[in-house]
Amino acid sequence: MGITLNGGQSHARDRQEFEKRHRNDWVVIAALNSDHKPGFVECIATLGGIRGETGELRFLVPRSDYVIGRHGFVIDPVKHQPYDGPSSFVTWAAQR
Repeated sequence: MGITLNGGQSHARDRQEFEKRHRNDWVVIAALNSDHKPGFVECIATLGGIRGETGELRFLVPRSDYVIGRHGFVIDPVKHQPYDGPSSFVTWAAQR
């Protein structure tokens, strides 16, 4: 319609900007409260939050840190280290 929208006026444009800004960051695509580590959220993340095109890593994030933004949660590599211990996702999948 010929109108230029500013940041925050278009969900789609904001999403595109988020994806551009975080294309090389680990973005959570699935998360659940950990049964193995109380007080933590077990997260599965991919680079840029893209499903199926890149490898996945799991992270344990303190529940107090896990605040989902408008377009997702970005892993902070300084605070959140990759995790390869027991997974609550296995238990969750078995219950489905």
